Amino acid sequence: MKKYSILAIYRTTTFALLASAIGIFANPHSALGESPADSTSKLPTPGPQPAIKAPVPDVVKLSNGIELWHLELSHVPLISLNISLPSGSMDDPKGKSGLAALTAAMLDEGTEGYDALKISDTFDLLGATFSVSADKETSGANLQVLTRNLNKALKLMSSIILKPSLKEDDWARLKPLWINSLKNSQVNPNLIARQINYRIVYGDDHPYAHPTSGYISTVNSLTLDDVRGFYSTHWASNGVKIISSGAISTSELQTKLEANFGKWRSNPQLKRADAPAYPSNTQAPKIVVHNIPGSVQTVVRISAPGIARKHEDYEGLNLANVIFGGSFTSRLQQNLRVKHGYTYGAGSNFTRMRGVGVFLSAAQVETKYTAKSIIEFRREFQTIANGKVTEAESGKAIASIRSSMMKSLQSLGGTSSLIASLAEADLPPTHLQAELDKYSQIEKDTSIIGKAASAWINWDKASIFLVGDLEAIKKTIAAEDDLKLGEIVEVDNEGNVIN
Repeated sequence: MKKYSILAIYRTTTFALLASAIGIFANPHSALGESPADSTSKLPTPGPQPAIKAPVPDVVKLSNGIELWHLELSHVPLISLNISLPSGSMDDPKGKSGLAALTAAMLDEGTEGYDALKISDTFDLLGATFSVSADKETSGANLQVLTRNLNKALKLMSSIILKPSLKEDDWARLKPLWINSLKNSQVNPNLIARQINYRIVYGDDHPYAHPTSGYISTVNSLTLDDVRGFYSTHWASNGVKIISSGAISTSELQTKLEANFGKWRSNPQLKRADAPAYPSNTQAPKIVVHNIPGSVQTVVRISAPGIARKHEDYEGLNLANVIFGGSFTSRLQQNLRVKHGYTYGAGSNFTRMRGVGVFLSAAQVETKYTAKSIIEFRREFQTIANGKVTEAESGKAIASIRSSMMKSLQSLGGTSSLIASLAEADLPPTHLQAELDKYSQIEKDTSIIGKAASAWINWDKASIFLVGDLEAIKKTIAAEDDLKLGEIVEVDNEGNVIN
């Protein structure tokens, strides 16, 4: 009898398994008992998307007028809770940009019996995440916690919001860190663009113009007394909404919130600012450049007037954006990346504001392609403004929006964020379903997308902001005879015009 070593048996067995695997992958039908005629070269037609029924939260009020929007979801033992105040960086006093954001950042630096480290450690021990922040229109706090630890988390949360220490030593530590963060952002062209883009679009006097985080020059001038004053004025119960979802009934949560936030004071003098309009003097493309000598790439940001979140054309424009630049298969991507190879990625978005936001499109391109990229942006603006949208594009866009909503609704945080977006835009709690109904209507009449695009996507009111090598950019623009953009305005890293 022939003898086989253990090694030989191992090699033979391994080879047989490998050959079998190769055979399976080379001809998967044979492994499944199917003939080669049963080819999968034709992909199966996807079935219809499942119907989505948007959740509608219960709405009740605490004794001091704070609204609670709560959605009971018991599938996981968690609570997601957002507290939203109707004051943000748009309420920063002139010359004090960044005050709302720094005020929010100071709240969790300390409260009665807790410094910043103890606050962080306590939430960690409770299995909770907590943050305080501000954006352009709102400020607030976010909490996610195990249901069994909600009482302890709410007690600490309310202490942070209602009784912050606002101490000198915390301010002396936080302010330099904030300024260093702003300095670090100035070495990144994309962050520079984000920092000053709105100032260029809106103009100095508009409440959305300055960045929420402020400028180095304005933050340098802020004092702790400024923070205390902003807190005293704006962190009041007026107009506050608490948006939550999770494994607790509305009545039980209302009782717990009443115990912790029922005595939150109001400020009778505090009036919510009107939703700002877009500046009316923006009539033609203007081109603004922040110079980074020697840069081999240019950040391109093109901004045009948008609409308010509650506008009746919102859903149509939301779909137009997906088609234009809001997805990986969008027209901008296919043009600038796939067809021309000017960039790794291009995209667009409508900012979702209570007031009128912007329609922003952007890409980062090789410097030598700066002007050619602007030409292609213009081409896509003008093409979609013609109102021509194919059924394939509209179908894909509607499916994308629905899938995104379904994904959000799969988590407590995502569900709370969707509902919070309604509250912050002064929309009713039933509006998610109204949006879904509108998308169903558009599915039957896709011309709605084209009409919205024609009405609101306007190249003639766009502003062009570039971050890159100014002299190289000028040369690329001069080489394109049909690109008539007028005088190039140079700005520094805070958006101030350089004469």
